[in-house]
Amino acid sequence: MVTFHHVAIAGSESPIGTAIAANLAARGVRVTPVDLTSIEADTLTRQPDGPVDLLIVADGHTARRTSVAGIVRSDFEASLARLTFAPFRLANLIRPHLSPTARLVLLTRSDARMAVPDVNGAYLERPFRTAAHALWRCITVEWRKDGITSAIVAIDHPADADRLINLLPQLPTDGPGCQLHDIDGKVLDW
Repeated sequence: MVTFHHVAIAGSESPIGTAIAANLAARGVRVTPVDLTSIEADTLTRQPDGPVDLLIVADGHTARRTSVAGIVRSDFEASLARLTFAPFRLANLIRPHLSPTARLVLLTRSDARMAVPDVNGAYLERPFRTAAHALWRCITVEWRKDGITSAIVAIDHPADADRLINLLPQLPTDGPGCQLHDIDGKVLDW
């Protein structure tokens, strides 16, 4: 079984991030919070104390629900920056601090998939989380040769933090790119 000694959690202030951080700390794992809303390279170089075995991006951000008619370009730009670009940039900035066998985990929501009908007007969230999924898959392919693996997991409730931590070592690390899994390990469509 894979053991994580040092975990960096972006979004540790979100309900799911807080639950995961508390669960890991109770297991004796060193947890370093990373502020996803103000990622700066110099801050990251000071934060990690020793190599990071696991990076979890647990962004709890929920974009406002609206009709298409209510969206302006700046809304799209803000969502793109927060939900797509920030996790990708964070992974790249923290890479020098990763252990040789580190794992990157992007947490998402089960309804943040393009194969699921949008009944709530989540136009400012779903496409940008889905784009983040695609970038995470690219990281998986590009960084695998260095021993760094990735996962994308849909987790909808803070109460599932324990299940997530138990699931992570069981997720496959081979294949053409990481798959989107639910909290039970089942592969979901995109």
